[in-house]
Amino acid sequence: MKTKNGLSKLMLITVVISLLSMFTSCGKDEEPKLQSSSEFGGISDLQVAQVKSASLWLSWDNPQTDNFDHVEIYYGKGSSAADATTFYTSTGDDGGTYIEHLVADTQYVFLLRTVDTEGNKTTGITIIATTTDFANKMNISNLKVIPRNGRVILIWTPLEDKSNYMLTFYYNEGKTATEPTTELSLPVIFGDSLVVVPELTNDKEYVFAVKTQTIIGFDLEESKGVMITATPREMNEVLNPDLNYGSFTDARDGEVYKTIQIGNQTWMAENLRYLPSVYPSTEGVGSNDESRYYVYGYEGSEIAAAKKHTEEVRGVDWNGDGIEYQNGSNKMTVNCYETYGVLYNKHAALNACPSGWHLPSDAEWKTLEMQLGMSASDANKHGQDRGKIAKKLAAQIGWMETNAKEHIGYNFYANNSSGFSALPGGSRHGGYSSHGGFGEIGYEAFYWTSTKEAAYTYYSRSIIGSDVIKQSSNNASGLSVRYIKD
Repeated sequence: MKTKNGLSKLMLITVVISLLSMFTSCGKDEEPKLQSSSEFGGISDLQVAQVKSASLWLSWDNPQTDNFDHVEIYYGKGSSAADATTFYTSTGDDGGTYIEHLVADTQYVFLLRTVDTEGNKTTGITIIATTTDFANKMNISNLKVIPRNGRVILIWTPLEDKSNYMLTFYYNEGKTATEPTTELSLPVIFGDSLVVVPELTNDKEYVFAVKTQTIIGFDLEESKGVMITATPREMNEVLNPDLNYGSFTDARDGEVYKTIQIGNQTWMAENLRYLPSVYPSTEGVGSNDESRYYVYGYEGSEIAAAKKHTEEVRGVDWNGDGIEYQNGSNKMTVNCYETYGVLYNKHAALNACPSGWHLPSDAEWKTLEMQLGMSASDANKHGQDRGKIAKKLAAQIGWMETNAKEHIGYNFYANNSSGFSALPGGSRHGGYSSHGGFGEIGYEAFYWTSTKEAAYTYYSRSIIGSDVIKQSSNNASGLSVRYIKD
């Protein structure tokens, strides 16, 4: 049996425990419970977009409830809500927020929880996004450099999506491992794959960088770029500087000519300049069995004056700077004799050969053409569409520009793989009348063969566009000459 005194002690202990329990309860908040979005409203229309190579933009609509307070954002590498363990930020703003300083080319999961005014949270909504190192994946490829006289040409393989980027160019003098810093303002030409850097000093080394700029989200981002070094140098740009040329001297006048080996043939790599006399273009009468020599545009009979004669040639690119010349706004003054050589009628072409050389036959021209990739069936055709090998024969400068990719005037620096180095010297218009006249300079080259077609015509070749045309030329025509070694 409990005594009165013992009962009193038991009651006192119970009261103390109750009071302690009450005070403890009052001093500690209850943990907020996770609720479904439907209980008090979650965010909606959650979206993600990349704004930089390692940054994302999250956007959403906040719930339209009175007890909404803010949104908490968690993230982590992975794909499930359990991976989103890192707290990023909390915001009450309606709209979105940047997620910065992420790792490029990595998959992330984002968990967004709505928190009400009492601290209750939703279980949240997740979204997955993979960052992409856009800037460095947008670099051009296969960057190459072609040194030239006082300039260099940069060539590359462009990106497939040309609408979503632009290129910037930088250079410094000297070979250095650091990025060049001097920006160049240059037009990109020939299908976004070539640029000419002008006004450089020969024999001085330069380093160049081509960088890609693209809009990612809201910002313009620039890649690290691709670097290359080059040294411009003095050279004869009509010839292919990557090939080895021979030379011979014409004992008759001391003129020195470059020669080129193509297959088993040795060709002159320049038009003949032998000029024992000169005639105006109107002098064609009776020239079927007489030699006539012409210099393009010259309408006199003095050899010294003919050799100094110049013409303003419109629409021709002589310096490879990529400007559109076809509207004729650009004019270059050209010494026709030095640049294009002499135009010969048939009789002169057959008889002006220096010792050890001869005018090539139609068969020898076909051998050349097939050596450069023309099929035998195309080589036997008369006319055009005989295989697109004109670029292999044409010089890298001196031709009119065009947007047609297989033509001579598109990307000049892909020309002249053979070393033949043809220039568009035009012609003296044929026939025995006194009308004469010159034409086609700047866009067409004509060459005689030694093969007769009919009483008053011989086969010839015309290089224009993408074609090497086999045609018939009147004996009185004035065409260029390339001899072949015996």
